[in-house]
Amino acid sequence: MRVLRSLLAGFVTIAAIALIARGILPRIECNREKGRINREVRQFGRSGDENARTAQASNNVAACRRCLTIYPEDFQLHILMASNLRILGNDEEALQSYERARAIAERPEIYAQMAEIEIERGNLETARRLLVRAAMFDVRFVETVDEPLRGEVLAEVLARHERLLAARK
Repeated sequence: MRVLRSLLAGFVTIAAIALIARGILPRIECNREKGRINREVRQFGRSGDENARTAQASNNVAACRRCLTIYPEDFQLHILMASNLRILGNDEEALQSYERARAIAERPEIYAQMAEIEIERGNLETARRLLVRAAMFDVRFVETVDEPLRGEVLAEVLARHERLLAARK
């Protein structure tokens, strides 16, 4: 009986270790990776070494893909992956990643980043529509946009606000 209890205790211990190693440690590692990638993306603008930035962005995309297998509904991982894909020049995949993030959590910075890509691609009507969505949250998202697009977006946002106020009366 004592041997059976010892074997059972050993089995439970091994199962607990396996659960920790397989289920918990990868999640902790992904949270660390997300923090690291976030810090690096913020510093990319200050880095003058294009080769190092490209290599790091490629590593970051791979890390995001690994972590998204564990956390597929983490909108921040989708945003970080999109930011790194943009650095690599893969705007189409970046837009898809931003779109997945937007489907999970509607955030103004997602609309603003998508608009930035569309402006670079020359799709000004799509960019205007996205910027209006971002500016409905906070008009500061259009501060970096050049005229006449900025004026058009602000005029549309103001008109929407006026319509909403009129509907309340």
